[in-house]
Amino acid sequence: MSDEVVPGAGRTRQAEIAQFAAELRRLRAAAGDPSFRKMAEVSGYVSRTTLHEAAQGVRMPSWDTTREFVRACGGDEAEWKARWQRLQDGPEDLPAPREEQPSPEPGRTARRGWSTRGVALLTSGVAVVCSIVTAAVVAAVRPAETPPAAPRTTPTDQEPLVPGDLSRFVVDVTYPDGATVRTGQTFTKVWEIENAGTAVWHDRYLQRRELPIEPGDCVTPERTPIGDVLPNERVKVMVQVTAPATPTQCTVSFKMVDRSGRSFFPASRPVYFSVNVTGS
Repeated sequence: MSDEVVPGAGRTRQAEIAQFAAELRRLRAAAGDPSFRKMAEVSGYVSRTTLHEAAQGVRMPSWDTTREFVRACGGDEAEWKARWQRLQDGPEDLPAPREEQPSPEPGRTARRGWSTRGVALLTSGVAVVCSIVTAAVVAAVRPAETPPAAPRTTPTDQEPLVPGDLSRFVVDVTYPDGATVRTGQTFTKVWEIENAGTAVWHDRYLQRRELPIEPGDCVTPERTPIGDVLPNERVKVMVQVTAPATPTQCTVSFKMVDRSGRSFFPASRPVYFSVNVTGS
C-alpha cells in the first residue's frame, strides 16, 4: 500500500477520504475483485452496502468497516489501522494557501484609501474592545463553580440490546458448512444455540440479513421464530431452504432480532449456512 499525497497544502478532508477509498479499491482489485456480497459473507459482520460505500469515498468509513474490508481482501490489518488512524488524527480541512499581496511602496496607501498603519491601529483597537466585552460577558454568566460533567452511561450501538444478554453458537445440527444439495432441493437447516447470558429470551427471531433475496439465491423465510429460552438453556432453531435452479455456492446469514427488527447482538457474528448447489 502506498502513501500517496495530494499535491499542495490546500488538500481537504474530502480529498483524504477519496484517496483512502482509492487505496481500498486497489486492495480489492489485487485480491481478484471479489464481489461486495462475497466480502460481506466472509466478514459476517458488515453488509455489502456498507463495504460498497467505503470504496466510494463518500464519507470516512469506521475502523470496524475498514478492518472487515481489509480482512476480506487479505490485506495487512496493522498497516491499514495505522493509515486509518493518521486520517482520524489529521485536520478536518486544511486551508488553501493565500496569495501573497505586494507590500505598498513607502509613502503610498493600501487599497480602499486605508494606510497600512491605519489598518493596523484599527485592528488593534477592535481586538482590545472585543476582549473587554468578551471578558465582561463571561464574568457575568459564568457560575461560581461548574460541576464536572457526569459520565455517559448510554450504551453504544455495539453493545447487547439487553444488559447481561449473551448468545453462544453450539453446533450445526444439519447441513454443516460445505454440504452438497441438489438444484431446486428443499431442505431444513437446523442450528443449536445457547442462552449463555442472564436474560430470558422471549419473542425473538432469526432474521435473514441478505434482503431482498436476489435471483439465483437460496430462498428462505425472512425470519424464523426462536421460542422462549431460559438462561443456560439450549434451543434448536430451524429454517426451511429451497436451493436455486442453477449450480452455485449458497451462503445465507441470520441475526437475532426482536419483533421490530432490532438486533440483540449488533457486534456478534451471525449464524449462517453455506452449501454447494450441484446439478446432480
